[in-house]
Amino acid sequence: MTGEALQKLVYPAYTGNKYIKPDPDYECIDKELKKHSNLNLRFMWEEYKEKNPDGPEYSQFCERYNRRRGNSGKNVTMHQEREAACRFELHGPSKRSPNDSE
Repeated sequence: MTGEALQKLVYPAYTGNKYIKPDPDYECIDKELKKHSNLNLRFMWEEYKEKNPDGPEYSQFCERYNRRRGNSGKNVTMHQEREAACRFELHGPSKRSPNDSE
């Protein structure tokens, strides 16, 4: 076998045909998530994959869903309720306060 024949066998010519996985109906998914508070995106993906095994995998599904909704995931916050001066949190090396008794 010549080098050229081997190269054609290992690296076939690009035909331009790209397989694109079908997108789910994100509007329907969004409505279902809003209607049922106990549903999450993982459950919706699993339900979609049962019906469409050639569809996108979970990470791609979430990325497309968030891109469609305009969510980047970078502006996520976690609100914590606290009473002022009720407790303080010390971050870093532990040091004793001068008021601490032994």
